[in-house]
Amino acid sequence: MNDTIEDEVRTAFARIAEPVVPGPDPWGRLLARRSRRRWRRGFAAAATATALAAGGGALALAPTGGPSPAPDVDVQAHHVKARMTEWTRRLIEGPTRGNLAGDRAAVEEFTEAMSTEFEGAVDPAQDRTKLLVLADVAGARVAVAARYNDGYASILLSRTPLAPRRDGPDGPGSLGGMAGGLTPFFHYSGGVHQSQTVVENVATVVLAPAGCTVESSDEVVLADDGTTRRSWTLHGDHLIEEGERSRSTWWRVTCDGQVRYEGTPTLAWSPDKVEPEPVRPARGSAEPVLVGAALDAWRNSTRHLGGTTPSVLWAGPSGEGRSTVVVAGPGRDGRTLVTALTGPPPDFAGPGLDQDVRPVWPVAGVYYAGREPYTGEPTGDSGSTLVIPATFGTATAASADLVAVRLPANRDLPTLGDRILVVAPPAAMELRYGGRTVRLTDGVGVLTLSVPSGDVTLTAVDATGAVLATARYREPDTNGQIFGERVIDDWDR
Repeated sequence: MNDTIEDEVRTAFARIAEPVVPGPDPWGRLLARRSRRRWRRGFAAAATATALAAGGGALALAPTGGPSPAPDVDVQAHHVKARMTEWTRRLIEGPTRGNLAGDRAAVEEFTEAMSTEFEGAVDPAQDRTKLLVLADVAGARVAVAARYNDGYASILLSRTPLAPRRDGPDGPGSLGGMAGGLTPFFHYSGGVHQSQTVVENVATVVLAPAGCTVESSDEVVLADDGTTRRSWTLHGDHLIEEGERSRSTWWRVTCDGQVRYEGTPTLAWSPDKVEPEPVRPARGSAEPVLVGAALDAWRNSTRHLGGTTPSVLWAGPSGEGRSTVVVAGPGRDGRTLVTALTGPPPDFAGPGLDQDVRPVWPVAGVYYAGREPYTGEPTGDSGSTLVIPATFGTATAASADLVAVRLPANRDLPTLGDRILVVAPPAAMELRYGGRTVRLTDGVGVLTLSVPSGDVTLTAVDATGAVLATARYREPDTNGQIFGERVIDDWDR
């Protein structure tokens, strides 16, 4: 299996874009190389879209949807598809959206093109095509289609510039595209990287089943007790607009009076490599590359909460031969934002895999969804590179004096467990909570709380019993949480 789904879809787009010859685009090639994966063991997340470069540009994608059930993956053929559900069928049966939806000839033309040009990405048995979006936006013609049968559905997106590319005088070319499993909530937000600092044709496409309502929120208030409050803007059952909305925007989808989705589409990214950090933890120690990954995780995941300057509170072993790095820093409304990143286990290569593989650590936020574990980054391998996510949990606190955050607890597919890591003042010897006591070492210990924890008061005391710090730790009684904010992805009923 030397080819990837990106290579096959690239070939399909090359046929669409003939006779365009891609111009030089080193930054685009770098971004495309970052996303190259060979799916393994069916652990592909529906939230992970496939990015590719075609016609001289790379498409920077936010993952599709949220913590939905993982799609089925045909490893041999590289077909990524999601099981057909009643809500997916309702999305497909709705009207075509976009400012070109009323152009019957254009809709028929793109429906035909999207039904024949993605053979490498879509199972041939998915022989029906429905054009979900046709729109001119951000200098490009965007087409989004569902390829499906009674059992499975895939989502396909292509973008063609409306004017000749500056690096392609012989024709308009293609701006690239994506393929993935189709779930009831679809989110795309991104553009074409012409350089590290120049991104063009930036657009956002959001779809929900017909009759549902989509809302967006770009601001959140973090209260003193750890609860959150948002204001929402209503968009109908879809949104197609110029501009990028990924990490800073949360989405809410309501269908028939029930909230089916609420959250952020992405809390994961995959750097080519993690740079070691020369930062020394305030307590404990860990490999510099793990410290670098932990600081990257904090900086990337707290942008929508106003995260500024983080510090490494503690680093050390957290069980099963794995190490954890706790990072905290100020965020919006005076709250302290906390992440705890745990590296992969030392024997993560597992039986049957080549022993000369090179580990790569993408960074993935992990949280509960529907009481089932979910991670925003697949486990897979590409060539001689094994891809295992370094996963992190999230929390907020009144200050960095006493913080508590959940740890991952699965060696194969990273998930959150019932262990909560606590970092208290160094002189603290015990932590008291809910009538129980946990011994601390250098102010650090692990307590056990099932999900959701509810509202728990933590008290750190020294050897004399004097109180050194107190804090509230709470998790909303919903499907899940990120930084204390509820996450919902419920399309089962």
